[in-house]
Amino acid sequence: MNQPTEQEPLPPGPLPAKLEAHGAVFFDVNGRLLVVKATYGANPWGIPGGVAEADETPRTTVRREVEEEIGLRTEPGALLVVAWQPSRRRNLTERQRAAGWSERFLDGVQLVFDGGVLTPDDIAAITLDPSEMEDYAFLPLDQAVERLDSLHARWVVAAAEARETGRVVYLEDGRPPT
Repeated sequence: MNQPTEQEPLPPGPLPAKLEAHGAVFFDVNGRLLVVKATYGANPWGIPGGVAEADETPRTTVRREVEEEIGLRTEPGALLVVAWQPSRRRNLTERQRAAGWSERFLDGVQLVFDGGVLTPDDIAAITLDPSEMEDYAFLPLDQAVERLDSLHARWVVAAAEARETGRVVYLEDGRPPT
């Protein structure tokens, strides 16, 4: 998710409390998952993606976030995961608090799309935005899951399952509803 740096202007007014964020899972030709390390957050490892802007479609959010974070222009593939998440606290800077940003996200929805398989040429073209990302790795799924927080790990496992079965997975707080 995007967090403004000191050089970027803050959006006018407080951000909405409801979170709508979207991302994509990418794999290399060996089946390893791309994980990215953000420059912010208590557990900064995740998948490329971020918060939707006003009137932005989920697919447009993914295209924009992937290009901003890793420098690749890609078209999102199939929808893999629809995930509702509960309210949670945000990691805000003092400047963001002073600008009126909410300390909490209320519940929200995350969509995860298939980013596809990146070729060696695609991987060589990855360019991290240093204001947002500081590292990336391609890891076997089990190792990637170890780097992620538990909620994101469940999304990634569900996305890998959805890629194999061809069926969208729906999650509530990272788990199938009972």
